[in-house]
Amino acid sequence: MKLSNAADVTQDNKKDIAKGAGANFGGFLIRLGARIPFLLLVGHLYGAGIFGQFVFAVTYVETLSVLAVFGFKRSIFKFLNGHIRDRNMPEAGTAVLNCLMIVLSFAALIVLATYLGNPLLDSLFGKDMAAAALILAPAILLYSLTEILLASTRAFRMMRYEIFTKSIMEPYSLLIFGTIFYFLGMKGQGLLFAYLFMISLSFSSALYGFFRIFSISHLRGFIPDFGLIRSMLTFSGPTAVYDLGNFFLQRIDVFLLSGLTSSSTVGIYGMALNVATTVKKIRQSFDPILEPVLSQSVESDDLKKTVSEMAQVSYWMASIQVIIVVLLFFYGSALMSLFGSDFAVAGLILSLIILGDAVNGSLGISELLLLYKRPSINPMIIAVMTPFHLGLCYLLIGLLGGEGAALSILITYVVMNILRLVIVRRLFEIFPLDARLLRPLCAGGVAILMLSMGGRVIQLDSLPGVLAGLLVVIPCYFALIFLFSSTVEKQKIRSLLPVGRTVNE
Repeated sequence: MKLSNAADVTQDNKKDIAKGAGANFGGFLIRLGARIPFLLLVGHLYGAGIFGQFVFAVTYVETLSVLAVFGFKRSIFKFLNGHIRDRNMPEAGTAVLNCLMIVLSFAALIVLATYLGNPLLDSLFGKDMAAAALILAPAILLYSLTEILLASTRAFRMMRYEIFTKSIMEPYSLLIFGTIFYFLGMKGQGLLFAYLFMISLSFSSALYGFFRIFSISHLRGFIPDFGLIRSMLTFSGPTAVYDLGNFFLQRIDVFLLSGLTSSSTVGIYGMALNVATTVKKIRQSFDPILEPVLSQSVESDDLKKTVSEMAQVSYWMASIQVIIVVLLFFYGSALMSLFGSDFAVAGLILSLIILGDAVNGSLGISELLLLYKRPSINPMIIAVMTPFHLGLCYLLIGLLGGEGAALSILITYVVMNILRLVIVRRLFEIFPLDARLLRPLCAGGVAILMLSMGGRVIQLDSLPGVLAGLLVVIPCYFALIFLFSSTVEKQKIRSLLPVGRTVNE
């Protein structure tokens, strides 16, 4: 009976992960409807130089917001899971309020330090970049609080508030305000003020979601619990170090480019980064629901069940990511030229970035197991990889410019994920991947062969070439994955199709 219950729990977890990831990816597609017009707006109206200043300022704000959040975006689940199981809403509310108080204090200190440190910013990044960072600095407060509020709603496995905030409120408000401020004549600072308006609306949306779960009666009489605060800080410390290090690792390229090259180079590189989110967001679509589910699975100490869930998600991600990587390698330059003539040179940058993101997405899921079982290991990995990436990125930027920064990302992600997998294998005697990953790799190889041969017959960046990629290569890719699937998996896939349902009925 216990085995049956364990199997049921595992199946429920996989369903929750699939449902949550599907909802988040659907949200990403909605967000893409605003992201593409926004990038077109930026490329054709604001230009690479202004966008470069915006990219630096946003990178500065989001990096320091990760410091202010102090790892609670993921570690808060430990302090909520028990109260949620017991339906003890007042205690859950107390935990969230203590967390918000900690984060608000950190964020306020960081904003103050930003203004006091303006001369240092000037000397490192130049006056224009520093001025942009100062304008956006207050956003650190609202950004940090928004992350905690949304995390508290995700703990209840309620994704709609995060999806609305991240997929509708943020991208569409940024597009609307960016357009308004440009035509009001604010070409120099319009994007920065649009971001401030956007983050204010996001905070309001997250606050609304929070109060839909927690009533005033759950929060009444709140008094800071310094014992709980100390426990939270102690537990979340390693995660905070890891999250900041991991985020900084992903932003070293922007900071170094901002200090070593022109704002136009940063803008071109930033455009490639934004387009590359098509791959990165696949992993991020899984994280909001995967984190609380795996957190509860790990608490049961059934690592075989946890590994099964992790391997399944890695396979799902790779199946989506590989075809995107293949297509962007062939169509990347043509795609980047759509955002303006300044950005046509970013095709190789885009290809290298998306390949690195795909590696980190499919293989990097092992970081969550380390996060919940050995939280001190992840910071150690970051401590090794940060100077590695910093030195490599500095060297390659000097040789290759933006392409060097992108190449450094790819090399760093490959080395880091191999290191993670080796450590997980040694510590837990498990391997959170399985042979199913070979399916998308083999299908991707066939897709590369098809596009390479097709490129000899027609010009791939022409309309017939694009249609061939979308209407021929993609269906063939997924047909091959279906062909490689097991009988049970094929039956599940057929049951999802309208034809399959009709036959079964």
